[in-house]
Amino acid sequence: MIIEGKTFVVTGGASGLGEGTTRECVARSPARSPARARSRRCLIMASLRPSPRCRIVARGGNVAIFDLNEERAAGIVAELGDAAAFFECNVMEEESIDAAVAAAHAHFKELHGAVCCAGGQIGAGLTVNRRGEAFGMKNWWNTVKLNAFGTFAVCSKVAAITSQQEAVTEDGERGVLVNVASVAAQDGQDGQSAYSAGKGAIVAMTLPMARDLSRVGIRVNTILPGTMGTPMTKMMDPDQGAENAVSVRRGHADASRPRSHACPAPAS
Repeated sequence: MIIEGKTFVVTGGASGLGEGTTRECVARSPARSPARARSRRCLIMASLRPSPRCRIVARGGNVAIFDLNEERAAGIVAELGDAAAFFECNVMEEESIDAAVAAAHAHFKELHGAVCCAGGQIGAGLTVNRRGEAFGMKNWWNTVKLNAFGTFAVCSKVAAITSQQEAVTEDGERGVLVNVASVAAQDGQDGQSAYSAGKGAIVAMTLPMARDLSRVGIRVNTILPGTMGTPMTKMMDPDQGAENAVSVRRGHADASRPRSHACPAPAS
């Protein structure tokens, strides 16, 4: 899909990978020559099948930033101009998602997909801690809800709008959904049972979602990034974070920078 002129929802779009994706989608800087754009690569998993590295073709798109950090989002919108707009959204609450999607649609008139970056872990802990206590089930459920429910709900509601729009290509493509899982979905570490479950759910629903939406010309993709510098990972032990970054992103240039991983949509 050609990103220029299209509009995408980016959840968690005011920080970390979401912010990097927002900037990549809108970027029009002359400094970003075609050669430089081609040098930016990412690993994707499309419909759960291994895919080759893909170009980041994002340029000149519009972004509806879904986030709770209004102050930070306002700074990004001021910098990027009319191509970006902020809509307060708590992806753990369906009413909040409904309101944000409706407002974004009213503002931009069309929605061509979503990049679901919002996620994380709410309360770290072992399955049984060193005092013999069970993991707090409220934190476990909220973590799974943040990642799995938040991702699916946004995708479903955005896709409902996209499916009613005119196709943007001759072969009937209408839009694309890119969901952010994590390497933890396949290789979770100590204390990541809830986080791995939530991200694993995103991986598991990719193929059925792709099958559901193929009939209306909407593609579904999931990426599994490793450790990078985001507000969430700043809370990690610096030495452990660096070790993880090397182990899961070996061979990937600039692995610590969120924008190096940003991939609004894989090339068709």
